[in-house]
Amino acid sequence: MNLFTLSLLIVILPWLSGRIIKHWKDLKPKKSFEESDIERRLNESQADGRFESTWNMIGAEEAQSREKPQWNTPDEMLREEQLKRSDADWTPRIPGVLHDRGAVKR
Repeated sequence: MNLFTLSLLIVILPWLSGRIIKHWKDLKPKKSFEESDIERRLNESQADGRFESTWNMIGAEEAQSREKPQWNTPDEMLREEQLKRSDADWTPRIPGVLHDRGAVKR
């Protein structure tokens, strides 16, 4: 093999094949993405559903924030708190300390 044949195989042949492939890809017609009518309607209905649910959620939050808070006097709040506490038995919550469970309940 002479030097010319060797340079042809090593340098020019890969370069030439690369150029041919590049031009062939450029000449190929490109496919453009076109959304079909069914896909468009589905996307619109999903977007409408998301908008409606967000609108309803915001409306509910605004209606809740417009409600007048009901203020109780301290005595009324104390009565409500006592009613809540009378339903449950008192249990000690101090970790590591044993309590007599048979003690007198209030």
